[in-house]
Amino acid sequence: MMPYLWEIVADEVSIEAANKLVRLFGGQRLSIPKRITKGHQIWVYCGRATAQCLSKHYGGEMLVIPMASRMQRAKLHAKIAIDPRPANVIAQENHMHVMSVYRLRGGKKIDIRQIDLFKKDEC
Repeated sequence: MMPYLWEIVADEVSIEAANKLVRLFGGQRLSIPKRITKGHQIWVYCGRATAQCLSKHYGGEMLVIPMASRMQRAKLHAKIAIDPRPANVIAQENHMHVMSVYRLRGGKKIDIRQIDLFKKDEC
């Protein structure tokens, strides 16, 4: 893993671009071509500037994109725990499993097909 990958993208492109790269590709192994094109997944999802920055510094290498820091994950988990939207929507938006959303919400998964089995105050 490249320890300063996030810092390089943040300095040369923006902090938002570095966060987006980590959010979308964190923990994945990606091939960074020396000449990156519009069709490359980093260009498509993170934009031209981020793709060209990575190609300039890491072209021709296989990179493992670093995961979000503990603080970033803790903030995201706290936000998810209180988000009132459906778990499927949150899971898709944050590239995570729906069961992870339920776990972050304290394990309270109520099947709305069986809502009459619960007292009103338990829902």
